[in-house]
Amino acid sequence: MNRSSLPVTGTAVAGAAVVATMVFGAAPAAALTGPARGADSTPTFTYVSQLESLLPTAQQLGRITGASAPMRLVGSGTELSNTTGTLEPAACVGAFEPGRRAAYPGVEPSAVAIQIVTDGKPGRARHFVHQVVLSVADAQTATEQLRESTRTWSSCGGQPLRYTNKAGEVAQWLLDDAELLRGETLLVQGQTGDNVVCERALTTAAGKTGPVIADVLACDLGGRNATGQAQRIALTIADNVTPSS
Repeated sequence: MNRSSLPVTGTAVAGAAVVATMVFGAAPAAALTGPARGADSTPTFTYVSQLESLLPTAQQLGRITGASAPMRLVGSGTELSNTTGTLEPAACVGAFEPGRRAAYPGVEPSAVAIQIVTDGKPGRARHFVHQVVLSVADAQTATEQLRESTRTWSSCGGQPLRYTNKAGEVAQWLLDDAELLRGETLLVQGQTGDNVVCERALTTAAGKTGPVIADVLACDLGGRNATGQAQRIALTIADNVTPSS
């Protein structure tokens, strides 16, 4: 399997880059945040910001994905990043994965929280979750981003994507047709690769501290059905937002 690199930043985590390579076939664009080299285990779910606290816990992700092994945080970040490697057509970068600057054109988030979570070590993981939440200026910005994502994902639906990483390795991915669910407030799109099945979901929520955008990619690395997983994770993030009124 081969997908682009993980959009997270920070200090290197022993093994996290290997997980990135195992899942996406490329080293991370930037290193993952986590324990210092030589530290035991993987990063823990210790929330460092109010925005990050909106993300589902390892236990919640395990229930949603149906993982039989514990879900582990293998990386986190607080910045959007640019795509590494080459995606064709380039206009589909925003539909291909969350956490990229190209996925949110015109949006300047005041804060970003990103987590990469899997249920096993490299070569053994069966489930993968890439969850992102962005704090934006106002409801209009959040609504317009949902509309823009709908346009982009829809235009890329039904066509194959060709991703070439920096090592020259090539992978083919196919995006399903995009769907708007729950009164056109939840955008969903399936993705398939070499024995990998994923679902992408994006929604918005209005909170006391301002609107947020929740963007999630959930994958079954064994090629099983991932339908509904990203949807439930994105809606869990939205449900965790304290209502504005």
